[in-house]
Amino acid sequence: MAISFVGFISLSVLLAAGSFLPRRWQHRSQASCQYKVCAIQFDIHTNILVPVYTDSFDWRNHLPLPLHQQQYLGFGWGDRNWYMNPPTELSDTLSRGLQAMFFSDASVLGIQAYDRLPTQNIKCVGVTRSDYLKLMEFLQNAMQRNQQGEVIQLSNHPPTQTNYFKAIGHYSILHNSNHWTAEGLDTVQINTPLWAGFSFAIMRQIEATCL
Repeated sequence: MAISFVGFISLSVLLAAGSFLPRRWQHRSQASCQYKVCAIQFDIHTNILVPVYTDSFDWRNHLPLPLHQQQYLGFGWGDRNWYMNPPTELSDTLSRGLQAMFFSDASVLGIQAYDRLPTQNIKCVGVTRSDYLKLMEFLQNAMQRNQQGEVIQLSNHPPTQTNYFKAIGHYSILHNSNHWTAEGLDTVQINTPLWAGFSFAIMRQIEATCL
């Protein structure tokens, strides 16, 4: 029992330290804001935010969504049951949180459309065109597809302009929504923490270079 307790404490210390240590110690070369990638924080979760279209990639050609006046898309990956049916009571939050962390059976990619760039709890970084296209590939590969190669939409939530798609990957306590965000940011060489389980840890490491 004592050994297990010591192991738990040691693991907790390592994870806490990893939350504050950067994955990269060298500063990345600064790129212009022509290709902008943002991270946005929603309490314990983070999403990746990118323009609907640039001169190199247009999401209107890849998603079955009526994107007309919308300028940005936010991508968030996680447990399907939690994202699509968020708990409303504390008791439900605790039980479903444990279920998601240890017994999740399916994942989802939520894509939220924005008419303009949000101004709160967001950090944006300019990246190179080649890195930006790597992130577009990462986001596309997060979605399951049918035999015709089409993404599979599950539902939508018009009040928040959010659509849900079947996703690839298994949600767990060791690979949650923030880990997924960090993986995406890492493709464009945006710094993330060694252990990216907490939303604040991700936002703390990002040095914003764009408005």
